[in-house]
Amino acid sequence: MENGMWNMIAVVTSVAIICGSALLYSGMTLRHRRKLAQQQQGDLVQLQESVEALRDDVQGRLAELNERLDFTERLLTRGSRPPLPEAEHPTPV
Repeated sequence: MENGMWNMIAVVTSVAIICGSALLYSGMTLRHRRKLAQQQQGDLVQLQESVEALRDDVQGRLAELNERLDFTERLLTRGSRPPLPEAEHPTPV
């Protein structure tokens, strides 16, 4: 074979190797991105569940504080305060 033919075979082989490598790399990158997206989706779901749990906890605590505030206001408006202990006055000597 001629030198030109060997050069042509070398060029075609090099191009095939480069294209194959590029396809392999893009496939691996795509697979990695999909895996990462699935992990991020799982993390997002877990984060949403945590936020919902915290919101429920805060709402429960707020409801309890409102009940205590209402109770305190009712006591104050009724005027039913416990009597204060009488102060002891020193007797003059």
